Amino acid sequence: RAKNLRVLNLEAQEVRSYMRGYGREVCVGAFGNRLLFGSDKLEEINIIAEKMDSEDERNLREYYSKFGVRLSVTRV
Repeated sequence: RAKNLRVLNLEAQEVRSYMRGYGREVCVGAFGNRLLFGSDKLEEINIIAEKMDSEDERNLREYYSKFGVRLSVTRV
């Protein structure tokens, strides 16, 4: 948890999103390594990934839009 994190820049091979428990898990990588993050001041998430399903992108957009967080996804 990074309480003052305003912008998250994430570059990964593969990004998937899952709902688990009380929060959002962002799973990164082919082996399911999990990156958990949260911030009271988060304003923007920028994701650059080789693979990210449109359903996962939509889930993340819907979830973070409730908190006013902008999401940018670039597939390379």
